[in-house]
Formats: sequence, structure tokens, C-alpha cells
Amino acid sequence: MFKPKSSLFACGLLSLLGVVGDASAADYLVTLGNSSGQLQSVVVNTGDRFLVDFGASRSYTCEGIPVNADTNFDISLTAERLDGTGNPVENVTVREVGTVPPPITGDLGDSGNNRVSLIATTAGRFRFTVANAAAGGEPVKLRCFATTLNAPFNTTVNDFNFLEMTNIGNATCNAQVSIVDQAGTTLVTNSPVSVPAQRRVDFDVHTSTGADKFGFVRVTHDCPLGTLGGSVSQYSGTVSNFSLSVSLPLTPFDQRS
Repeated sequence: MFKPKSSLFACGLLSLLGVVGDASAADYLVTLGNSSGQLQSVVVNTGDRFLVDFGASRSYTCEGIPVNADTNFDISLTAERLDGTGNPVENVTVREVGTVPPPITGDLGDSGNNRVSLIATTAGRFRFTVANAAAGGEPVKLRCFATTLNAPFNTTVNDFNFLEMTNIGNATCNAQVSIVDQAGTTLVTNSPVSVPAQRRVDFDVHTSTGADKFGFVRVTHDCPLGTLGGSVSQYSGTVSNFSLSVSLPLTPFDQRS
């Protein structure tokens, strides 16, 4: 069991609680979300870890915002999934996205791994390690966000439904599309879609689901929050002549404060 050491209220963290992990590293619990309050920081050293709980088949980003200009902060590109007793059971490769808009400011010329992203296939607690920090420790503001996008679909009202995804960033977003119907049945599971920078890519929902279905579309991806967006657009008519009936935006989970 982890023993509490300290706590603070921070932007992007509902709680950030220092706990004893081993003699050489400090562990910090992070809760998903974004606060409107004052952003605070903790002093981290190389080897320290922060831990956050993720859901299965959901996507996330975690980032560290250095306070001092002489920062050397980096996040390891391998995270660990822990079991119920806090022991690692899986290594998970994460993607560095610190330079993908909106970019994060960090160590000059090396801020890419100040923000990392991943799609969690299994629910659980994940542990991220501070790969580098300034000698003697440095203040960093840690926060994590849920990036999963959702929108409803309905092939009962409108025959043609398209998931239309737009990437406003400067790097490809690797997405996975899942579709769940009104009965809770998964019709599409993690279908991969690559969305290049500054491009739009459409996914045919109605062919994948069939007629007389409704439910929701879920999109997970490995870009920062806000980089990938779009909508589920519903069209009526025929294959050769159809018109837009409604366009429902993809929305992330509320980042609660």
C-alpha cells in the first residue's frame, strides 16, 4: 500500500498526491481533468513517477509543464500498467506529441516528450516515469486529459451516416473507430484510421452498421486534445442524390475541475 506524503490542488489535476513508492523515487497520483484554479507544481527528480487511472479502449495525453527556463524535463516513452497491488504487469509504448499543436513549451529543442499520448486497451492504473529532470529536482506542473471522442449515429432516420474526421495538427493522427448500437452491441471494434496532418478522412458508418440502427461512434487517437475533431453527418436521399440532414460534432469527455 502507498503511504501518503503530500498533496496539492493543480490545474489539470483534481488531486496530485505524493506517496512513497521506494527509497529512490517519489510517486504522484494524478486525476484526469482540467481545473480553472491556479496551476501549481511539484518538484520532480529523474526517476520519479506519476500514476493515473485509465479506462479500457480510451485515449489519453499526459504532460509535464516545466516552470524554470533551465528545465531538463522529459517523460519516458514507456509507461507501465499496474495490477491491483501496484506491481507492473505490462509495458506500454507511448507517443511523444509535445510538438504537435497545440505545442507544449519545455526544454529548448527537446520538448516533444514533455507530452505523451496512448490508447489504453485495458483498464487500470498506469505509471509514467520522469526520464530526465534538472539536477537537484525542478518544479513541474503535471496533468492528464481524456481525448476520446464520441458522437451519435442513426441509420433509422437517415440512411447514410459518415464519420468525418479532421486533423488540424502538423502530424498524422492514428485513430481507432468503434461503433456501439442501441442494445449495447459493439458493431465495429477499434477499426484503424490514419488521418494525415491538415486533412479530412471519412469513415462509412452506415455500411458498417446496416439499416435501422442507432447508437454512438467512439474515436480514440494518439494526438493532443483538440487536434483531431469532426462530426457524424447524416444524409437522406439516394446513393446518386442525397442531402445533409444533420451533423453531430465529435465531443470529448468533460474535463471536470
